[in-house]
Amino acid sequence: MKLKIYLVDDEPMAIKYFKLLLQEAKIDCEVVGEAMNGAKALHEIPALQPDLVFADISMPVMDGLLMAEKILSENRQQKIILMTSYRDFDYAKRGMNIGVSDYILKNELSEDYLKKLFGKIEQDIMKDNRARYVMLEYNTRSFLLTSTNVIEDRIYKTKPFQRYILLSVIKRPQVSVSSRLQEEHTELDCYRLMNLCYPQGITCRVFTEISEGEWCGIFFIDSTVSDSMAKIKEAIAVVNQEIILKCEDCVFMISKSTGKFMKLPQLYGELKSKMEYIYACRELVLTEENMMLPIKDSAVLAEQLIEELASALDNENTEYAKQQLDAFFKNSLLCKNQWNYTEDLRSIYRF
Repeated sequence: MKLKIYLVDDEPMAIKYFKLLLQEAKIDCEVVGEAMNGAKALHEIPALQPDLVFADISMPVMDGLLMAEKILSENRQQKIILMTSYRDFDYAKRGMNIGVSDYILKNELSEDYLKKLFGKIEQDIMKDNRARYVMLEYNTRSFLLTSTNVIEDRIYKTKPFQRYILLSVIKRPQVSVSSRLQEEHTELDCYRLMNLCYPQGITCRVFTEISEGEWCGIFFIDSTVSDSMAKIKEAIAVVNQEIILKCEDCVFMISKSTGKFMKLPQLYGELKSKMEYIYACRELVLTEENMMLPIKDSAVLAEQLIEELASALDNENTEYAKQQLDAFFKNSLLCKNQWNYTEDLRSIYRF
């Protein structure tokens, strides 16, 4: 996890030394900004959204305590560590009271100290992110199923030529004629799915479990991507590698792309209407072009074929029975959902 760092200190050499320590300690981070007083940092930090802010307590214009208090009043999730050259426990107490993450002495800074500090911080950030992600998953599920406008701002962004697409992942359903299958519940880490390394130009903003055996992700397609379907299929390969580790067989359904975020529930509804027919599909990836839709006129023919099959079996006409059975299978896949198809198979199984 690469952390974004912001440094605030009125001494340029102190900032330079801190960056050198980060480099020598081989900390996986990026210094996204620096300032020599709290006023400048107060203006830049909300825009840069660093994971962690290191700030000296004593600075001109605006000190670290006042800066931290103002930032935390707007964003309690921001992690701020105050630094000082003096062991002043009054400063430490005041800092803790306003919600800073830690308080450290500059003369204690070393490679080993930073490694331990960043290890703890990374764990804390991961824990906080996962806790917030539970609510984001819930909001996304509600949005897709009920069209309620509850999605967090961080995934609903307005950009010129921004396109959105849904990727549904469905555990391939099993058909059994002898008994009701009791399948084990599959656990997929949706937070991990969101943070996989996807191809350039494709960004996963959220993955959520819609129901048992069904997950859905919202993807952003950058305006620079010319062949969005090819990129999405590359993203599917990334997700599928994660699912294979679970030894699961899944089908991927891709929605149409849209520039209107609020149209996503409609696109999800279109995918959902086709999910009960995927039992008959052997493809890994289903798009609008290869999704099987029921042919209603074939339903009547299916009933006729069962009657013809029963009659052929009664008359011990084996060859004709085989022909009717083959025709039934081909026809049923055009008009039956999984439940109806299974019930028909059980009817034939009882012949």
